[in-house]
Amino acid sequence: MSLRDQASGFYSIADIFSSFSNRQATLIPGIGEWITLGLRGNGVPVDTLIPKEGGLQWTESMSIIKSSPKKELAKKLIQWTTSLRVKF
Repeated sequence: MSLRDQASGFYSIADIFSSFSNRQATLIPGIGEWITLGLRGNGVPVDTLIPKEGGLQWTESMSIIKSSPKKELAKKLIQWTTSLRVKF
């Protein structure tokens, strides 16, 4: 959050497509190649760059549907999934 003042905004996927398509954005860090491919397919001149130092990106999410009759069970699943320790 300390870098928030340096960002022009926090965007949804639809906002990212719109910002690039309308040329309102020049750079958005942390988007996936699939977004770049979709934009290029629509004629937007964009590319994905990965620094030579590499990078890490996680763009998956888990959600609980508002009308779910099993919200507590869903919450426990999310807590369990995000607490796993991966052994290499």
